[in-house]
Amino acid sequence: MKYVVAVSNYWIGKVKHRRGDIVEMSEVEFGRHGTKLQPYVEPPKAKRKSRAKTAKVSGDPCMDNQEKVSGDPCMDNQASGVENEKI
Repeated sequence: MKYVVAVSNYWIGKVKHRRGDIVEMSEVEFGRHGTKLQPYVEPPKAKRKSRAKTAKVSGDPCMDNQEKVSGDPCMDNQASGVENEKI
Protein backbone atom coordinates (compact mmCIF):
# COMPACT_ATOMS: atom_id res chain seq x y z
CA MET A 1 0.00 0.00 0.00
CA LYS A 2 1.14 3.59 -0.53
CA TYR A 3 1.68 6.12 2.26
CA VAL A 4 2.64 9.81 2.42
CA VAL A 5 5.31 11.14 4.79
CA ALA A 6 3.61 13.56 7.23
CA VAL A 7 6.70 14.99 9.00
CA SER A 8 9.41 17.25 7.57
CA ASN A 9 12.16 14.58 7.41
CA TYR A 10 11.79 10.89 8.12
CA TRP A 11 14.26 8.02 7.78
CA ILE A 12 12.95 4.63 6.68
CA GLY A 13 15.77 2.14 6.73
CA LYS A 14 18.77 4.03 5.35
CA VAL A 15 16.71 6.25 3.05
CA LYS A 16 15.73 9.82 3.94
CA HIS A 17 12.22 10.91 2.93
CA ARG A 18 10.74 14.42 3.09
CA ARG A 19 7.21 15.65 3.71
CA GLY A 20 4.92 14.74 0.83
CA ASP A 21 7.03 11.84 -0.47
CA ILE A 22 5.07 8.72 -1.37
CA VAL A 23 6.38 5.50 0.17
CA GLU A 24 5.21 1.99 -0.67
CA MET A 25 5.20 -0.62 2.13
CA SER A 26 3.09 -3.33 3.71
CA GLU A 27 0.44 -2.62 6.36
CA VAL A 28 2.43 -4.52 9.00
CA GLU A 29 5.45 -2.29 8.41
CA PHE A 30 3.19 0.79 8.41
CA GLY A 31 2.03 -0.03 11.95
CA ARG A 32 5.53 0.60 13.32
CA HIS A 33 5.68 4.17 11.97
CA GLY A 34 2.62 5.53 13.76
CA THR A 35 1.39 8.99 12.79
CA LYS A 36 4.49 9.92 10.79
CA LEU A 37 2.97 8.28 7.70
CA GLN A 38 -0.56 8.70 6.37
CA PRO A 39 -2.39 6.52 3.83
CA TYR A 40 -2.15 7.90 0.29
CA VAL A 41 -5.34 8.19 -1.73
CA GLU A 42 -4.83 8.80 -5.43
CA PRO A 43 -6.85 11.75 -6.75
CA PRO A 44 -9.58 10.81 -9.23
CA LYS A 45 -8.70 11.23 -12.88
CA ALA A 46 -10.33 14.20 -14.58
CA LYS A 47 -13.01 13.35 -17.10
CA ARG A 48 -12.54 14.73 -20.57
CA LYS A 49 -15.13 17.13 -21.86
CA SER A 50 -17.15 15.99 -24.80
CA ARG A 51 -16.55 17.86 -28.01
CA ALA A 52 -19.02 20.67 -28.64
CA LYS A 53 -21.00 20.42 -31.83
CA THR A 54 -20.25 23.19 -34.29
CA ALA A 55 -22.46 24.69 -36.95
CA LYS A 56 -21.71 24.13 -40.61
CA VAL A 57 -19.53 26.82 -42.15
CA SER A 58 -20.09 27.30 -45.84
CA GLY A 59 -17.73 29.23 -48.05
CA ASP A 60 -15.52 32.13 -47.08
CA PRO A 61 -15.98 33.45 -43.50
CA CYS A 62 -15.99 37.01 -44.84
CA MET A 63 -19.09 36.19 -46.85
CA ASP A 64 -21.21 35.10 -43.85
CA ASN A 65 -22.41 38.56 -42.78
CA GLN A 66 -23.07 40.04 -46.21
CA GLU A 67 -26.82 40.34 -45.69
CA LYS A 68 -26.62 41.85 -42.21
CA VAL A 69 -23.93 44.51 -42.69
CA SER A 70 -23.70 47.03 -45.46
CA GLY A 71 -20.27 47.29 -47.03
CA ASP A 72 -17.46 44.76 -46.81
CA PRO A 73 -17.74 42.86 -43.48
CA CYS A 74 -14.04 41.96 -43.53
CA MET A 75 -13.02 45.60 -43.21
CA ASP A 76 -13.77 46.62 -39.61
CA ASN A 77 -13.51 50.38 -40.14
CA GLN A 78 -15.88 50.34 -43.12
CA ALA A 79 -18.37 47.95 -41.52
CA SER A 80 -18.71 50.21 -38.50
CA GLY A 81 -19.33 53.28 -40.70
CA VAL A 82 -15.99 54.99 -39.99
CA GLU A 83 -14.28 56.35 -43.08
CA ASN A 84 -10.54 56.81 -43.49
CA GLU A 85 -9.43 60.40 -42.94
CA LYS A 86 -6.30 62.01 -44.30
CA ILE A 87 -3.90 63.43 -41.73
